[in-house]
Amino acid sequence: MLAAAGLGGCGSGVNPLFSAANHQFGLPSTMSVPIEVAGGSGSEILRLTTPAGAGGLTFKLTSDDPSIVSVPGSVTVLESATSVKFEVTSHRLGSTVVRANAPGMAELTSSVRGIYGVCSLWGDSLAQGNEDGSGVTVETALEALGFCGKVYNEGIGGQWSTQIAIRNGALPSTATITSGVIPASGATDIQFQPFAGAVSDQGPPQSITISGVDGTSLWTGSSYTFMRTNAGSAVTSPASSAVTVHPPNVDMGLVIIWSGTNNWQFPARVKSDIAAMVAHLPSPKRFLVLSVVNGNLGGFWKGTTDRPYPTIVQLNADLAATYPNNFLDTRLLEVAAYDPTNAEDVIDYGHDVPPSTFRAQDFHGNLATKIGDTTSCMFALSKGSAWLGSTITMDGEKIYISDTDGTTVSTCIRGYAGTRAGTHFAGASYTGTDPIHQNGPVAGVFMAHRITEWMLAHSAF
Repeated sequence: MLAAAGLGGCGSGVNPLFSAANHQFGLPSTMSVPIEVAGGSGSEILRLTTPAGAGGLTFKLTSDDPSIVSVPGSVTVLESATSVKFEVTSHRLGSTVVRANAPGMAELTSSVRGIYGVCSLWGDSLAQGNEDGSGVTVETALEALGFCGKVYNEGIGGQWSTQIAIRNGALPSTATITSGVIPASGATDIQFQPFAGAVSDQGPPQSITISGVDGTSLWTGSSYTFMRTNAGSAVTSPASSAVTVHPPNVDMGLVIIWSGTNNWQFPARVKSDIAAMVAHLPSPKRFLVLSVVNGNLGGFWKGTTDRPYPTIVQLNADLAATYPNNFLDTRLLEVAAYDPTNAEDVIDYGHDVPPSTFRAQDFHGNLATKIGDTTSCMFALSKGSAWLGSTITMDGEKIYISDTDGTTVSTCIRGYAGTRAGTHFAGASYTGTDPIHQNGPVAGVFMAHRITEWMLAHSAF
């Protein structure tokens, strides 16, 4: 009587950041194998419930698609042994089935994936995500789709493409220790170049070296500080000293670059910064550049003669021409995915901006002054919650805010998107739709799917 058999992935991929859980082959089971520079590998273990008999037991191994993963032609469980390990090698992204057959035994199958062990997303607040507080971002959605073993979110709100490239380690930077001396221990104030610093007031601590001293830079809420890693002698640090940024080692897989939204008005700089990030990548260069996004603001709409819209459209066209195989125009994809039954989405589609259903409802408040008629645009909202280009909804009416100082609205469109304009009491509550930031469960998931589709179509390097 032949022994029953199963296969389990032991997860010995060469990428230490990824580990597959043990599983039984044919129950069914799944396994992911990270793609590395020279091809990644993982191990499957074929297990018998009783020791193999005299002469051992040989299984024929096949992969339904050897271009995704390949396996040895056969593997033998030695006499008296109960298991044998064999290597599964990945060649590109994708899913296939590995089969094991032995005379007189039912076929064993395992679903196996070739994946990137690591993906990283470099950008500004769009990459950072979670403005809606849902916890769903492009990062989390991309990781959930299963073709990135781990996704590192390197997005920091408000940053220019230059700051992103500096954090990535692709561009040099300078900084000034305010006192001119790095103390023997403890923190000291440090000043970075405007729009080119290694950190921002929304970013995490950053590992840097200045004047030969390793340390961490951090925004405290009022200033930047530098804390040296190890105590030592005080070191003189001249003004505008060179800074070396030490980014996390996340360039070993796919690098996604989504920058330029905050400095679209300098397209040459955006293109130069992205080029520096691409040049900085190790070979083979595995990267994807995402398009710059336009917000729901008048000058950013299609048909305007103002500078923003045509500049952004041309910038994306230039990026597409520069990286024909490594560019994804997610802006256009989002615009095309509008809901034709949603009146506000229809307006957005005509404006050629990402639809309202893709944007975050990320602020709320109360009306500070009453609105006593159906035409007035002079009213006040909770302090700081009136966003230019946002749409607020209260008592069933949508109001598009065209001009505001952050609290007082001075220009608007009442009864926006086909809603009925009405009167509103002071204290009435409202929600606001962001002019540019994304709704995670909708736009974040949509973006992750589009990126994954690109990955699967461009995974042969």
